Amino acid sequence: MKRFLLILLSVTLAACAAKKPEVRTVRGIVLDAYAESAMIQENDTTEVWIVLSDATDLSECDGLVAGQSVAAECKVTPTNTGEVLTAIKIIAPDMPYEHYLTGSWVEPNPVAPDQVQGFTLESDGSAHSINTDEVVYKSWLLRGNRLVLVAESVNEDETFEQQIVYVIRGVSNRKLTLESEDGQIAIYSRQ
Repeated sequence: MKRFLLILLSVTLAACAAKKPEVRTVRGIVLDAYAESAMIQENDTTEVWIVLSDATDLSECDGLVAGQSVAAECKVTPTNTGEVLTAIKIIAPDMPYEHYLTGSWVEPNPVAPDQVQGFTLESDGSAHSINTDEVVYKSWLLRGNRLVLVAESVNEDETFEQQIVYVIRGVSNRKLTLESEDGQIAIYSRQ
């Protein structure tokens, strides 16, 4: 009897060891992010917690922030109360930045709260201002996770060209979060 139980146990352990862990890809918008976990909204009604570990590959991600679009390849571990999703690899954004950046982006105008201001980024690299008189955007380009806007600034009778550099802190279909060189955060909505 003992021998039969040992054989049965060996066969069961071998079958469990041979079974590959289930892997699932979670795609959505980061609702909240911490050092060891993140909540992702997959669609309008589904929110998923993922666990980040020291083994999580973040080579295609500069960090996670709320509002950012991500794809997370996760190992699924069943538990008594459901399942735990442990991130194997995070890609943020889940598409190249260019995919999300083209289009018009606006924020409330601090001088006229009933108006918006911002810019339009065209797929050909040109840029246009939206309700900004002092800064006229001409073009844009990407350097890694940095958005570089080339603009002409008008100051009294003088016009000069400048490069305005932002770190992209979050990007999705609807929201763009930028950090200026002096640490100011600006949140733009797609128009």
